[in-house]
Amino acid sequence: MPFGPDYFVAINASIAKVEKKLYEKAKTPQQRHEIDELVSELKAEIAKANSAFAQSVGFPICHCKPPAGVPMAWKENESAHVCPECGHRKEKPKPIRVGPSRFVNRRRGSDDWDIFTGK
Repeated sequence: MPFGPDYFVAINASIAKVEKKLYEKAKTPQQRHEIDELVSELKAEIAKANSAFAQSVGFPICHCKPPAGVPMAWKENESAHVCPECGHRKEKPKPIRVGPSRFVNRRRGSDDWDIFTGK
């Protein structure tokens, strides 16, 4: 299977199946507690991997949930990347229009320069 988004979806699905099987085999509360701890560590590592993958693909990361962070999806109607957890927005930078300076216009002899007043 090639490395890509489908690969990560498949990994997450298989981990959920393994987690379900482990809970079915646990007989005592002690075993369930140990499984809970291992599963929480595993989920933290998966979240870090998902976050790193999303960042490598080009998504910005919101750090509202440490240590991994949350990938921010693009919302076309808002023209911004929005965090699904906290709602933080990262807007697309607005273009800055840089026009020629007045000095350049005056040297070129633009229409708004009056020869008699010098303005």
